[in-house]
Amino acid sequence: MQAQKAEGTRDLIGAEMRAWQKMQQIAAGVFEPFGFKPIETPAIEQVDVFVHGIGQSTDVVRKEMFRVFSGANLERVFTEGTDTKLKPKQRLALRPEGTAGVVRAVVENNLVPQGSTPFKAYYAEAMFRGERPQKGRLRQFHQVGIEWLGAPDPAADAECIIMLMEFYKRLGFDLSKLRLLINSMGDAQCRPAYREQVKQFILDHADEMCDECRERAELNPLRAFDCKNDHCREIMADAPLMGDNLCDECREHYEQVKRYLDVAGIEYVEDPTLVRGLDYYTRTVFEVEAPGAGVGSIGGGGRYDGLVELEGGKPTAGVGFAVGFERALLALQA
Repeated sequence: MQAQKAEGTRDLIGAEMRAWQKMQQIAAGVFEPFGFKPIETPAIEQVDVFVHGIGQSTDVVRKEMFRVFSGANLERVFTEGTDTKLKPKQRLALRPEGTAGVVRAVVENNLVPQGSTPFKAYYAEAMFRGERPQKGRLRQFHQVGIEWLGAPDPAADAECIIMLMEFYKRLGFDLSKLRLLINSMGDAQCRPAYREQVKQFILDHADEMCDECRERAELNPLRAFDCKNDHCREIMADAPLMGDNLCDECREHYEQVKRYLDVAGIEYVEDPTLVRGLDYYTRTVFEVEAPGAGVGSIGGGGRYDGLVELEGGKPTAGVGFAVGFERALLALQA
């Protein structure tokens, strides 16, 4: 039988490989003048790195994360019917995104000690998710991203967005044809009560919504805003919005981010339903779309002030973003 590549993967040959190399060169040219240094983390991490950061209830952890076992450990899992008896270092996964691994490296190597300057890094790596392969959505894909640890000021949020749009410009995009969406997801003080409001809203309309949204009501109610079912989206249009439930500190942080973007001349659209699929996000979140390209979001990110603590470090603010290479290339071609 002829050898074939795994479903949902592709070979980068010739022009596509040169395009990936070019994206990395442009990333260095944009991010390094802002003080960001390159980093590479292992493609395999302990499962808990992603569970702690991304969240047990997210689709990424529950449905898409590739688990990795040695032959002997796989045999144990089959025999015992569970992996709970394996040691944490034996429970491994391929990275589905870049942030959690970088934060683990920061914590493990004490890269943001008390009183130090913020840690800034950028990466260009392959990611892995067990999704149904389709246009712009592969099981092995590539991302360029940045992480900025130890920067609580809203100026850092705005600076990340400014860098992101400059990156797209140097890739060759006409920025007038891209759409930058922004929102605030609140923080640990104001979001829990809001999540309960959305959960109750879904339960009140449960007989009208799809099975997945009913499941999300218990696990991660904010993800219902992202449902692909048109009827669910119509119902969620009347759901409570985070913007109406922000605490004073989160509201002022968000307003300051917008003021910085206005001064910098960055055009954006406020989307009060914008949520990110990973649990670690707090306050500012953003996405960039290429309308008409047919690939959905081509990049995005936000603030994650509680993630370092979840990974075992001291409370440390964080913000960053990632750009998907394959989707960006398709959008450029479109």
